[in-house]
Amino acid sequence: MLGFDACFPDSIIGLVVDEEKASKEYVEYLLQSVKTVLKAKGKGSAQDNINLGTFEKEKFPFPPLGKQVEIAANLHELSSTVSSLEAIYQQKLSALAELKQSLLQKAFSGELTARKAEAAVEEATA
Repeated sequence: MLGFDACFPDSIIGLVVDEEKASKEYVEYLLQSVKTVLKAKGKGSAQDNINLGTFEKEKFPFPPLGKQVEIAANLHELSSTVSSLEAIYQQKLSALAELKQSLLQKAFSGELTARKAEAAVEEATA
């Protein structure tokens, strides 16, 4: 979504949302949700082409404006939650990779016993 006026060549479809009839955020989520279907319909022999004709043949759901805003807000909240969970997951993966390296180093140097290894694993996965 652009925050400024722009011109497009004929190979790009631009969309201006009438904010009295639709929410920009809703339209963005809607298009993201049908992107795979539109791409499949644009498959060609030489080059994929999603053109204006592809859009004209489609029917898109547009509930009342208030409902669109509500749906977009819910999707935004879910997206934020997913991003937070992904960050936590990546931190856990990094911590486990560091633990693995540390355990391997201690194992090869003879510093590691089974009891110490179990304690380290419990601490890292808590």
